Amino acid sequence: MSGKVDTYWSWETQPAVVVDYGEFFRGLLLEDGDDKWESVTERDVVDWFKEGQELTKEKFEEVFGVIGSTLPPIPQA
Repeated sequence: MSGKVDTYWSWETQPAVVVDYGEFFRGLLLEDGDDKWESVTERDVVDWFKEGQELTKEKFEEVFGVIGSTLPPIPQA
């Protein structure tokens, strides 16, 4: 099942997204040097809302790159 990015984040200077997979949401983080997105816990996502920086898609792409182009694609559910 493919997902659509719901929100874009900067978490400790790393790209992060919340993805809507239709039946559920999942937080994904791309750690420095990694070539794939890693799932995070619900608690991690709560921390993003409390202490992270939510970005517009445009600002996210300016800072980190484009998902599926300069960044890895969003994984299937």
